[in-house]
Amino acid sequence: MELAYSKKSPPRLGLDWSVTFDKAQKLPPDTLIYVLDAANIIIEIGGAWDGFAAHNDGYAVFAKNVIGSTFTDFISGRVTRQYWLDLFVLIRTVKKPVALNYRCDSPYEKRIFRMTLQPEAEDKLRLISTCVLTERRPRPLFFHTAKQRSRHTLLRCSQCNGIQHHGQWLEADEFAKRQRGSQWSVVYGLCPPCREQFTLAGAKLRH
Repeated sequence: MELAYSKKSPPRLGLDWSVTFDKAQKLPPDTLIYVLDAANIIIEIGGAWDGFAAHNDGYAVFAKNVIGSTFTDFISGRVTRQYWLDLFVLIRTVKKPVALNYRCDSPYEKRIFRMTLQPEAEDKLRLISTCVLTERRPRPLFFHTAKQRSRHTLLRCSQCNGIQHHGQWLEADEFAKRQRGSQWSVVYGLCPPCREQFTLAGAKLRH
């Protein structure tokens, strides 16, 4: 889903396999860092993790509460969890770093993050995530994760944050224009373009 930003064009969402990784590079102060072991258990947290969690009312996911947990414990939706597991397998197989541009919006802002996933020894993965673009929303929008899907819940794409509405995938602000209120329950998955982009990237790398 292509998004219109008023100040500058956003980076293209999805995977970028042309990325290079340099451990000596200076990272922005708001960078989030975590390391997974071969079983995808979080074994290290660094960067601005706790500050970002506090700013987003995520006190339950402070580093001390997260280390020792499995990465997928914090991923909502069966399809999204499988997406990440497949991506981890692919990175460990090809032994190449990859960057992923994805939406991680707040109620008040549209945000694009760039995450670099770097394979390390013993099948560890180092994940480094930085916010690269923000834009204020016209009005706040609140999406709450539902425990299970019902006829009252919406499907939201985990990568582009689009909303499925009557068979169409819409940018959240466009969806909100057609609705009353500012709060909705959602479950997470992947829209067809985001799913296809990953499938094509994986096929290309394996061949």
